[in-house]
Amino acid sequence: FRKIWKKESWKGISKLRIFGAIFAGLSLSSGIMGIMYEIMLWPGSRMTLTSGAFFMVITLIVVMIRKKEQAKIYEIVLKRLIIIGTICLVFMLIPRDTVLSFKYRNYPEFVDAMKNRRDNPKNQNAWDRVNEERLKMTIKMMQE
Repeated sequence: FRKIWKKESWKGISKLRIFGAIFAGLSLSSGIMGIMYEIMLWPGSRMTLTSGAFFMVITLIVVMIRKKEQAKIYEIVLKRLIIIGTICLVFMLIPRDTVLSFKYRNYPEFVDAMKNRRDNPKNQNAWDRVNEERLKMTIKMMQE
């Protein structure tokens, strides 16, 4: 790692290729974060997933144009874009309720409470019901 900051390490690599590698890394990591947020049902997951997919499409276009140079880096980035991009696309196409229902399939009362809270975010009773059902679910998990 000491050589990474020395100028000789970057000799023969264009600034454009370095920028492209950084952009590809950021777009792939944004897609992965969107997938994780979607699985965890966090707010903003769709926005993160969509922005990651958007930047991955831009990266994919650049990789397809530059792939003619036969550089191994483009093959590696292309494989990663295809794998992570496909997973992003799957999560973008399935309804959010499907993830919620699958993740908590053994706790339908909690699923109903979460859907009600999402539909009525300003209703304090909906939030209280979610907390109540979450507590019941946690107790049930501990007993199993």
